[in-house]
Amino acid sequence: MGYWNETCMLTGLPIQTGEDVVGYFIARRRVPDGKTYPNAFYAPVTTPIYGQYDGYGRMENVRPGTPADKLLQVAGVKTKHNGKYEDIIEPDVLACALRANTEHNLFIPDSGKLRTYCPAYLVMVRREFHDTAMTAMNSRGCMPVNERDTGAFSQVEPILRHAVQNKLLNYEHVRELVAFNRYLALMRRSWHPTTGAGSQDEIEWQFQTNFYEQLLETAKDMYLQANR
Repeated sequence: MGYWNETCMLTGLPIQTGEDVVGYFIARRRVPDGKTYPNAFYAPVTTPIYGQYDGYGRMENVRPGTPADKLLQVAGVKTKHNGKYEDIIEPDVLACALRANTEHNLFIPDSGKLRTYCPAYLVMVRREFHDTAMTAMNSRGCMPVNERDTGAFSQVEPILRHAVQNKLLNYEHVRELVAFNRYLALMRRSWHPTTGAGSQDEIEWQFQTNFYEQLLETAKDMYLQANR
């Protein structure tokens, strides 16, 4: 298995070894839910996972006590061996899922069809941009307070709503996920698997710098025109 830079799902910027990240496991929807919301085609099935990128497509130094481990158990994630789906029997389901992700061997039951499974993927967001998103949502009063905030909570996947409603999780555990999903909608972003980009010395910094400078200038022009 190679050694590579990951890609931030939110910004498209590289994530290098040892950098702080926030991870989510996402799964593909069997039937896309329109095109309106960030989770129309892929949707998160865990709460945020805080840690660092290890250079091999995984996360390390994961913050203890993350509810993602319990959610993966509730969701019934599986790996595949010799053509058969098998339960994860290791006590640390999250650690096993992080390993299986790099082998493209992590699956979650398809809620829309019996005895079928769809691939699950780990996506990462650079920690500083995730923190910025949480600060922005909080300053705008967009952080959901509880599950009665139906406008936000209705966009959470059934597995997460089930976990909250059945007291497997506190709503506090999913507040950041709900807020980040709202932030993606405001930023016209969506949940999706990402790709790496070669070895650690193959980042096209000049291409990326030019792209984001053009993006910034275009966004400024659009903002100024909209507020004349």
